[in-house]
Amino acid sequence: MKHSIRNTLILALTLVLMLGGGWFILDYRYSSQIEDLEQRKNQRQQELQSVSQTAALYEQTLEELSRQYYIRDNHPKELFMNHRSGRVYDYIQELNSGISFTNFNYTVRDSVIQDKYGIVTIHLRGEGEYRNLNNFVHRVEHSSAIMHIESLQITNITELGKLSRVTFEMILQLYYNRDDRLEWAPRRVLADHLGDIGHNPFFPLIHPVPPNVRNQVDVDASRVVGITSQFILLRDQNDQLRRLTVGDAVYLGRLNRIDTDRQEAIFHLDRGGIFDRVRLRLQ
Repeated sequence: MKHSIRNTLILALTLVLMLGGGWFILDYRYSSQIEDLEQRKNQRQQELQSVSQTAALYEQTLEELSRQYYIRDNHPKELFMNHRSGRVYDYIQELNSGISFTNFNYTVRDSVIQDKYGIVTIHLRGEGEYRNLNNFVHRVEHSSAIMHIESLQITNITELGKLSRVTFEMILQLYYNRDDRLEWAPRRVLADHLGDIGHNPFFPLIHPVPPNVRNQVDVDASRVVGITSQFILLRDQNDQLRRLTVGDAVYLGRLNRIDTDRQEAIFHLDRGGIFDRVRLRLQ
């Protein structure tokens, strides 16, 4: 056998022995470690796939979150935060402030509990200006909290000096949230201008006139004795000399104008809902 062939065979055998020995050593000593690494690799690949899916949904989720915030912020009505009497009272008092102020007594009935919401019944009984009561009703109806006016009874006041006021009895139903995870404070409507009221239907058009307890000048029982461009002199119902300038108050009205050309004084009077213009000439 030639030396070259023999050397080739020896090298080939040596290579086979080295490969076989190396494989045996790796399989015998490192097989468990290789299996652990394979398992960790598979686990990492699964985690990477899950994270990749979450990242792919991030933009979509962020867009949906923005849409839900927009709906929440612009929705005209929402459940009240809870049924705690302190918060309910504070909310009613905020609606009853400023141009909506009325005096009332406040009671709360036991709440009616539903699956995801409850109902608090609020009983208000009080007195106030009709205009203010109208503004309070406007705020109740237009605030974001879901409130229902179950009943409203209004009674006019016939006492002089309070003809623009009314007594009222109102029952409100406030719907509140029972899920603490969704708790937030409702928004309020506190606009300064809530609409003009043409006429108070509970104010009598014709009503008795108040007595002259302040002993003001009674135009019907007085006579003018002197006129200048700045003031007038007259004898009142008690034959006393009185001096009046434009705008001064008299019984049931005011001195409106002095006409020196015609030598007369013009008064505007309110005779219990009947508006009258009286002219007194210089005697």
